[in-house]
This record gives sequence, structure tokens and C-alpha cells, in this order.
Amino acid sequence: MDWLGRIAPLCAALVATGSDGRATAHRVLEHAWDLFADKVRPWLTGPSTSSRDTWPIGLGRPLAGILTAATETESAGVIDEAVRLGRNTTDQTALLVVSALRAAKEISASSGQGPGFDGLAAGCAEHLRAALARPRRARGDWSIEPPVGCDCQLCETLAAFLRDQASRSLEWPLAKAGRAHIRSRIDAAELPVRHQTRRQGRPYTLVLAKTEALFDTERLTREHRQADLTWITENWTAGSDVLPN
Repeated sequence: MDWLGRIAPLCAALVATGSDGRATAHRVLEHAWDLFADKVRPWLTGPSTSSRDTWPIGLGRPLAGILTAATETESAGVIDEAVRLGRNTTDQTALLVVSALRAAKEISASSGQGPGFDGLAAGCAEHLRAALARPRRARGDWSIEPPVGCDCQLCETLAAFLRDQASRSLEWPLAKAGRAHIRSRIDAAELPVRHQTRRQGRPYTLVLAKTEALFDTERLTREHRQADLTWITENWTAGSDVLPN
């Protein structure tokens, strides 16, 4: 999808040829947006993981290219759709929008201007402020949001352990298949939980232990959110407001 980052010059050249060229530019842009949106939407929901948090960043330049072209060709429908997509209140969406806003500053002097970029900046700033306004995790709060997607009894037991603020470890006698299932759920969601198998007795015991990474990750996430919000407020009037403490 790298070509989308260079779509603005193409659309500008088409518009310069007259009314027929403008109509063609709008069709090209609408098709490009549909391709982009269909590709991106499935990744903008769900829990935060390294893959989900890395993938949107690489799509910032294509989004900036589409929105630059939409602004220059006055494609109101694409602008509205892009702003609406950017107002999804998920961390992945915020990463995508910040990446697009940063890329817009690099594409050309005229990029990053117009209601589309203002709308993205305002929506992202709103999301970041709301996230930063939430209470910080208490030092003794070891609760973890369980992964979604499975409602089996084993996952219900796992969820109860994860949600328990006071529980830091669980010793769980489980057969091989059960141990494999729980380990895969923990690893896929990249939970801050260490798992080991104690090979004594039958069945063996799966030992789960929540780790300090729970607090480290939340601290780093907060720092990144604050840095992104500060950058937005310094570069977009639409995103400016009083920063949270």
C-alpha cells in the first residue's frame, strides 16, 4: 500500500486537466480509500499487542497521502470517512492517526492542512486525554484484562485469576492439552504472565505468575500517550487544549 502515500500528485495532475480529470481523480481516490479502509478496519479493534501496535504505524503515510489528495481535490466524502475512521477510540487507531499526522508534515508543505487533518488531530487528542485522565494503576493492583475469543471453562478460570487484583500466582493441575491451551492464550495476548510446568505428580501443574511487566508496560504506554498528545497540541490548533497533569 506504499503507492497510496504518493497518490496526491497523481490526483492533482488529473484535476489540472479539467472537469473530466477531476471526476477521474475522485473515482481513483474513492477506490483507494475503500482499499485502505477495508485493510485497516480489522486491525483497529482488539487488545494491544506488539503486532497490533506496530502494524498501524506503517500505514500512517498511506493515510496521509489519501487525506492530502482528498483535501486538494475537495473530496468531501473521503475526508468525512477518514475522520470518522480516526475517531474510533482504540489505541491502535491513535497510533495510526499520530503516524499519519507525522507523515503529513513530511510529504509536502501543504500537507497536514485542511478539515480532514484537523478532524484527525482533534479526535486523537480527545482519545489521548481521556486515556491519560484515567486513574493510574495502584501499586498493589495486579488485575489484568483477560483475552477474548474463548469461553471454555479453562479460560473462565484463567480470566478469574487475571481479574483478581490480589492474586499474583496460580498453581493449576492440568493435563497436557489444557496446559497447551492456556499457554497459547497467554502468549497470543502477550500477557505479563510467566508460565512454567512443574513436572511432579499427575497431572503436571501449570504455574502462572504475573510479572512486573504489567506496571512497566502501563508506565511506558502513559509516557508515549503524553508525548503524542504534546506533539499534537504543538502542531495542530484543533488538537490543542489544557494538557493533563
